[in-house]
Amino acid sequence: MPHDDQQSQSSDAERLRQIFEERPGALLRFLRRMNPGRPHMVEDLLRETLL
Repeated sequence: MPHDDQQSQSSDAERLRQIFEERPGALLRFLRRMNPGRPHMVEDLLRETLL
């Protein structure tokens, strides 16, 4: 079932992309709340999340 797994990963990635495009501020606010005083960490986490 590798095809199903690839399709699932593809749809997961697409959904994450859609969430970020619809609500970019929500993800940034969440990451900032979880990492107060570490803006460089927020940027890294955002990039990693989107990968």
